[in-house]
Amino acid sequence: MGLGKTIEILSLIHVNRPTFPLPSTTPTPSRTASPTTLIICPMSLLAQWRDELLRGSAPGSLTVDVYYGGAKDRHLCESCTRWDGRAPDVVVTSYGTVMSEWCAEMGERKEGVFGIEWWRIVLDEAHQIKGRITKTAKSCFALAAQRRWVVTGTPIQNKLEDLFSLVHFLRAEPWSNYTFWRTHISIPFQSKDARALNVVQTVLEPLVLRRTKAMKGADGNALVKLPEKTIDVEFLEFSQAEQEVYDNLFNVSKKQFSTLVGQGKVLSQYACIFQLLMRLRQICDHPYLVLGNKNAKGEEVVLKEGAVSLDNLVARFDAANGGPSYGASVLQRLMTGDGDVEEHDVQGLRLGLSAGGLRIESFPFSCFTRICLAHLDGRLHDSRITRPACPIQKRENEGEEGQCPICRQGLTEGDLIEVVKNRPSSSDSSGATVSLRHSGSFRSSTKINALLRHLTTWRREKPQVKVVVFSQFTSLLNLVELALEREGVDFVRLDGTMSQLGREKVLKEFKEGKMGVLLISLKAGGVGLNLTCASRVVMMNGVCVGPMVEFCGRGASD
Repeated sequence: MGLGKTIEILSLIHVNRPTFPLPSTTPTPSRTASPTTLIICPMSLLAQWRDELLRGSAPGSLTVDVYYGGAKDRHLCESCTRWDGRAPDVVVTSYGTVMSEWCAEMGERKEGVFGIEWWRIVLDEAHQIKGRITKTAKSCFALAAQRRWVVTGTPIQNKLEDLFSLVHFLRAEPWSNYTFWRTHISIPFQSKDARALNVVQTVLEPLVLRRTKAMKGADGNALVKLPEKTIDVEFLEFSQAEQEVYDNLFNVSKKQFSTLVGQGKVLSQYACIFQLLMRLRQICDHPYLVLGNKNAKGEEVVLKEGAVSLDNLVARFDAANGGPSYGASVLQRLMTGDGDVEEHDVQGLRLGLSAGGLRIESFPFSCFTRICLAHLDGRLHDSRITRPACPIQKRENEGEEGQCPICRQGLTEGDLIEVVKNRPSSSDSSGATVSLRHSGSFRSSTKINALLRHLTTWRREKPQVKVVVFSQFTSLLNLVELALEREGVDFVRLDGTMSQLGREKVLKEFKEGKMGVLLISLKAGGVGLNLTCASRVVMMNGVCVGPMVEFCGRGASD
């Protein structure tokens, strides 16, 4: 990653391509032959390849098309088999598109990318075909081309046999024959025969062009100059509640494992054991990932997070009272920024700006009682006052239904609505803003709190800092989203559910816009993305994804 694979392929395309018109001595190309280079990459990299090819070429010197498959691109064969200079120089498509066309036609009918004999095929992030019996690998093997290239920073991920798929795609005989490969490489290597590695080196030597960060150019300087890398591993302490949840799940998992050992089923039930370990890992991120959001009775609770519509609330109060209501009038005064709400209008403290620029007050919207959360929180932590400072929380902890401290109507903490008043920035002349949102039953975790703490520190040191937050679990990203929204942090998100256009928009916003945080799932963005604009990387699950993380956190220095 970052060692010039893309620029090398671009240079190759410019140097080695057909000239038009064709010399008279050149044989007439076949009907399916094409002067076009086909680049196959993960879906998230389509736009990046297109942009890099055009950015690195002189204007008008290279034409690039992006192929998505489907009926709208059914003229691909016609456009790419022209030898009059009108065919695109490069077509970029995804592994998913190639696999879909191969599955639809089962490799028999020659249409789409399979109806063309390409001038060159380049597999970017070629470890995508590491499994030789997968549909992705088989579909790539079925493509026809005069020249073949594979590009990857991690040719071996799990085992030595990962290399075979790459060699088979390149059609490097006799090593592309699986029986030959297994006889002379796989079996000797499994038998710990040291000569197996010598054979691998002999096979790869004429095939591989390798670059490393340690290599130096002719001038003696490093090929790639990177800022100093700093890795901070932070060990966090569970809160008391999190520790109890983890201990309980650990004890249950230990009993299940002991049962499997006693029954002699450990080897046959290894998937179950991995699941137990995964659940313990998820607990370390947030208990909600395993337990869900349950109330005291163990029933699922729906999180009512996010902004609340004032119009909907006013309409609800009016409908309940047969006309304009008292509660609605208080709401409207709060939302218009009227900080002089009369003391007798609400119970508790007036709404005002705290020293930090933010004051949150909650009230149950049935009777419109005002409750200052900061005040209650202070009382809860005062050793001189007993724990029943918050009646709602006390009753819920005891397994009973919560009650409003004034009207005694049953409610849960998720029924509360927060009034948030933000201090205006120096550049904003519109004054303080007031917004409403559901209090919800969302609770943060130690790990999410640590993320928020670091984001606050980094933004204080450098307001324009760019931070990439990786997570293996999209469900954790959902919870991080809630936490960032509650703290007023602008962010964008990229995961596997997004369309290609949506991914392009997100990446553009992060690179060129004011968004300082990018939430990204490992599977959707763990390889190939150019995120060198970021100077900070946070791994929420404590795992490393290799070159991708290394370079996206070192492309921009603080």
